[in-house]
Amino acid sequence: VNGTVQDSRRKYLCACNATAVDTLRVISRQKDQLLKRRNLA
Repeated sequence: VNGTVQDSRRKYLCACNATAVDTLRVISRQKDQLLKRRNLA
């Protein structure tokens, strides 16, 4: 029973980390676009 609980927790943590990384990427992308617009203007 312990093994399965640890495995599911690991999968859950991996999923959380993946979503966090995705959101960070999106935020950095938006910042880049804002900087490019400012440079053009």
